[in-house]
Amino acid sequence: MFDEALSVVVATHLQAPSRPGCYRMLDGEGRALYVGKARDLKKRLQAYTRPKRLPNRLQRMLAATRRLELLVTQTEAEALLTEASLIKALKPRYNILLRDDKSFPSILLRGDHAFPQIVKHRGKQRVKGSYFGPFVSSAAVNSSIVELQKIFLLRSCSDSIFAHRSRPCLQYHIKRCSAPCVGYTDAKSYAQLVSGAKAFLKGKSEGVRARLERQMTEASRAQEYERAASLRDRLTALAVIQARTRYVLPHGEEADVLALWLHEGESCIEMFCFRNRRHCGNRAFFPHHPSEVSAAEIVASFIAQFYASHPPPSVIYAAPAPHEAAWLQRSLSHRYERRVRILSPRDERFALFATVRTNAEEALRRRQAEKRRFADHWTALEELLELKVPLQRVEIYDNSHLGATNPYAAMVVADRQGFVKGAYRKFVIRSQGAGGDDYAMMREVLSRRFLHKQSWGLPSLVVLDGGRGHITAAQEVLADYPLLPLLAIAKGEGRKAGGERVYAAFSHREAGKTRILSLGLAAGKIADKAADKVAGKVAGDSFGLFYFLLRLRDEAHRFASGAHRVGRVRAQRASKLDGVPSVGVVRRGLLLRHFGSARAVAEASEAELQGVAGLGEGAARKIYEHFHG
Repeated sequence: MFDEALSVVVATHLQAPSRPGCYRMLDGEGRALYVGKARDLKKRLQAYTRPKRLPNRLQRMLAATRRLELLVTQTEAEALLTEASLIKALKPRYNILLRDDKSFPSILLRGDHAFPQIVKHRGKQRVKGSYFGPFVSSAAVNSSIVELQKIFLLRSCSDSIFAHRSRPCLQYHIKRCSAPCVGYTDAKSYAQLVSGAKAFLKGKSEGVRARLERQMTEASRAQEYERAASLRDRLTALAVIQARTRYVLPHGEEADVLALWLHEGESCIEMFCFRNRRHCGNRAFFPHHPSEVSAAEIVASFIAQFYASHPPPSVIYAAPAPHEAAWLQRSLSHRYERRVRILSPRDERFALFATVRTNAEEALRRRQAEKRRFADHWTALEELLELKVPLQRVEIYDNSHLGATNPYAAMVVADRQGFVKGAYRKFVIRSQGAGGDDYAMMREVLSRRFLHKQSWGLPSLVVLDGGRGHITAAQEVLADYPLLPLLAIAKGEGRKAGGERVYAAFSHREAGKTRILSLGLAAGKIADKAADKVAGKVAGDSFGLFYFLLRLRDEAHRFASGAHRVGRVRAQRASKLDGVPSVGVVRRGLLLRHFGSARAVAEASEAELQGVAGLGEGAARKIYEHFHG
């Protein structure tokens, strides 16, 4: 059973260096089975030369191994981060996978302007300035920015708007900005506001409170009553924020509190984030892992993968204690060049942990119940369609446009376990004139999707947002797949919810006529005998299956609408400066700050362009020639 794998492991072990690094175990087709890290590669691989001492999971993995690759790193910390990046890229079967690891927003105080702007930032930290976060909740970032504006009166407008204001905007009048754009606050005073905001975000709110109280007292003594009233309002806003805090850390540091709950081979990690002593959001994560993995391994893998791309707080409270916690602690401290501690609080000393653990338990319970409901409806759908082969992959399609502009189509994928979000795809409609024609859009998106049948695989059911016409359009494209079942969900009379009709057909017209399925609220209005017969098989679950299909349709609609909205905003923000020779991000900023708009740049003379500081004569000439031939 292990002969071939052992020969690979032993040969690699003999050549392995006694240095930190990562190793990859691959099967006969080159697919990654497992990615591991080690302080000493030679010692770690030695453990695989004694397969009978390994857990069952690792024995199965070793039996399938046909190749072993090594990657030597300079430090243990580098090995940890490399392992996390390889797991994310390769998704090995026997590793613990953190699938929901998208970027999280932060608060950014920009440092590239005399009057820094406060904004929500997501993605790589390329802009010069001070970053605070990350926050697991976008809503928490938005509310925090509003709170900071009330206390510190910082601007949130763009540089181009700031440069061309002639009077204060609404933010000033509702007491959320000090109006530096029109000179109501000078650079020195604004810098003090920015300094106070940074101190507040670092958890030094008591110092901020004391400073505001002192300034208010001084203003009152100097009979500057209007300024004293403004400071009083800012103090009140600070007091409201502190009074609204529901959970407070015992020692006041910034920290993340993690708790794991395991049940029936599945796990949930609940994360509560604290910044400035305040609870600023929480989120549940559901790592994918083999059922035999220990709780300590799950927590350790989560910490390694999550904080490889998200800066950690100064303290991470984790329960249960992660496997190789000291190594994780050293690696994160080395990666971010500051001290990061990983602690495991006891219940009696850290009462908040019980709340976090309860949230993890409830989140996993809801998820498992949802998966069971999804599987039940999936079985009912198979019975309804009288399929000879079980459903494996369902694809749902929808179109979205606004007056034929910015047309997009979306494909959503589901299996028996739920929605497979990693397989979602969006399509920019390219056909001339198809933007306002739903049928043409459907024909285009299906034609383009089935060009990827080798890499994406084939669906076992296609669901369309539409009616008979959409099924006809799909049949024109999918005639080469005669046994592929199609469903279309048409909106009810007057577009009333619950009155939808569900049409069923095969992708080849000769395989059977289109029929109406008697489901949901519309069932009583249908007299199709064949439909009644089919509906009778699932009469007890008719409404549940009906709303299950609507849920599939609604998910496709949500994804398509989101793609269209992003595309529409991108088109609206498109600038005349896009594609201009010699104009990149930096020069675009110089031009907009100097002229105020792209239109003004296009209308400027060559002499005016040469007057822009930092532009240069050659670049000014190219820009002028671009707009004036």
